[in-house]
Amino acid sequence: MKNKKLLLKFFILLGIVIVSFVFINQRQTTYGNLLERNLGGKTISEISIRHYTQKEDKNIRLISQEKISKLTSDLSEMELNRTRTAMGRNYIVLFHTEEGYSFAMSFDDKGVLRIPGEKTDFRIQGENLLLEGLHSFDDKWNMID
Repeated sequence: MKNKKLLLKFFILLGIVIVSFVFINQRQTTYGNLLERNLGGKTISEISIRHYTQKEDKNIRLISQEKISKLTSDLSEMELNRTRTAMGRNYIVLFHTEEGYSFAMSFDDKGVLRIPGEKTDFRIQGENLLLEGLHSFDDKWNMID
């Protein structure tokens, strides 16, 4: 009788651990997985970015694979969690592919990303490498009148 109670407690605890693990993993992804899910294996040929601030609006267009990699494959392991945090729209990024397909992503300085078609927004965990990658192009931005 005592062994049955102990076994039942073990299976209940095991069930809680498994459900918790599944729930946590559904809330987490990587930037690379998010891009792959939205690109479907297509190759990015160009990235257009528009930055909105209270003082000015500016944009940049990246066409070299080296610069595109700074905002894609170089950041693929960056971890994201699903979030319900309100997002400010500071940046709009358009990913264009060689096949003519494109998708948009917006994100803010706080590290919250939004992609139309995704069920929720995502928050960058840890260091905001996406923003750092954009800052590496600071001298290449063009002002918008």
